[in-house]
Amino acid sequence: MAATRSFLLALSLAMPLLLQARPVDRELPKVLAVNAPRQYRDYYGTALTRNPRLLRGGAETFRWGVTNPKTLDMCCFGGTLLTDAAHAKRFRASLYADPKVKMPLVFTFRVGDRNGEVLETVSLAPGETRAVDIPMDGRRALFFSTDVKIGHDKVERLILGEPRFE
Repeated sequence: MAATRSFLLALSLAMPLLLQARPVDRELPKVLAVNAPRQYRDYYGTALTRNPRLLRGGAETFRWGVTNPKTLDMCCFGGTLLTDAAHAKRFRASLYADPKVKMPLVFTFRVGDRNGEVLETVSLAPGETRAVDIPMDGRRALFFSTDVKIGHDKVERLILGEPRFE
């Protein structure tokens, strides 16, 4: 009985402190890096990787990204990037094209899949790195692609560097 009274006394003294405690802030990060297999689906010729050897483009080496592990010749390079509702405001990344490509590549970014509404089209010159910034307006899947055609010759490296949703 004495132990119960001691516990109740201690609880009554601690109660004001417990009531003042603030809830832990569990706010989601503002940026969601696309660097996990569950966030990515290959369409053709691509791989999500953190391998620096595969992510070296010009003077820059990306920390993660989507690239072609094998040389491309007359094919499509593409995939789908996935986010959650909390990070579906913007998409940002860097695009890089191999300097040996013979002519510019046109990248298309669409809602959902290869038949979705076009959100943005980006032309990339050989050896160029270009920032991509696309409003997502709540859309949770982004399909990207480019066609490697006869005039491009063989493409050793295309990179969608550090893709992320905000």
